[in-house]
Amino acid sequence: GDSVRTKFVFFTWVGASASPLKKGKVNGHKPEVAMLFKGYHIEKAIYERRELIGLEAEIDTLLKKAGGANYDLGNTRSGIQKGNASNYKKATKEFFENKERETKIGPVVYHKGPLKEGLTPCDLGGRAMTVGQAQAKENIIDEWSLHKKEGTDE
Repeated sequence: GDSVRTKFVFFTWVGASASPLKKGKVNGHKPEVAMLFKGYHIEKAIYERRELIGLEAEIDTLLKKAGGANYDLGNTRSGIQKGNASNYKKATKEFFENKERETKIGPVVYHKGPLKEGLTPCDLGGRAMTVGQAQAKENIIDEWSLHKKEGTDE
């Protein structure tokens, strides 16, 4: 805009002939150097001469954005254009109606019997055991048999 407030730009310039190691060192020290220049509005790093082409216009645009509200104090006559809210409302209404039709969730359907699709019959009786069957039977406690014995002994 036409703001007259002072704005600052923090440039980092590393020539094209600098080695990648030197460029890395510059980027490593940049935060400490930036602490010396608090209050800048824009930070710009330039590594090659070709980046200087159009830099003035780019900085001008960035400064206008960095200055907050970009007010026109009368140097440019942009004019006010009438908005078209009715088209916007119609388009958004159609968009959301289509989305609702696409994602409409129907009623819940419960199966009324055994499922036939998606199930695989599985016999668990032949599973491999980590111990032999005789040893496994020793570890099984038949609580019902114990209960029956206790009932008859009394």
